Amino acid sequence: MRFNEADFAKEYAQMSDDGLERVAADEASLVPEAVLALHAELVRRPEIVRKEPIRPATPQPRHPLFGVGGWLLLYCIGCFVGVVVDPLPTPAGIRISAIGSAFIFLISFVLRSLNLVAGICIARKAKLTLRVVAAQLSVRAACLIFFVFGAFGLLVRSSSLPNETLDAAGWMLAESIALAAWLFTWFRYFKTSVRVRITLGRNL
Repeated sequence: MRFNEADFAKEYAQMSDDGLERVAADEASLVPEAVLALHAELVRRPEIVRKEPIRPATPQPRHPLFGVGGWLLLYCIGCFVGVVVDPLPTPAGIRISAIGSAFIFLISFVLRSLNLVAGICIARKAKLTLRVVAAQLSVRAACLIFFVFGAFGLLVRSSSLPNETLDAAGWMLAESIALAAWLFTWFRYFKTSVRVRITLGRNL
């Protein structure tokens, strides 16, 4: 059975204001005859405020760089590897003072802990991630300062020191160069990376 405009007009005329409002909110689903009758009834009742049809929200597509991938994934994997592998391994045959050994042991423990926390934070895209990364970089920077001053302190006294100690100075200089390269690379990455900004909300 097909209804004409007059049938709809009669039905809408008998509706309450609230009922007509609900029909108007769902206007997109009405047949053309019903729409014409609805508009005519709304003209007769100007006190009814028409509501916009409720449309389901369309999900916005995510940016292609959102997520733990690329260099950020590499850093995350490196964090978990750094929990198992000693972050500051001392080569065999290198003699280091008791104070130096204690410092390296303490820093290694701190770095392992930070690596674990950073790896979990990055994997979960947590808000705390960049603070943990900043702590990692700060501890590495402290290591760099220790190695540089320690190596030059040993080299200044090289004439009165055994060969094993001089080997330690060479190792510390090599570690200093590696740490400086590591710090520069990752600090610049977390400072400028588009992926970091999109995934974690901001850069370092």
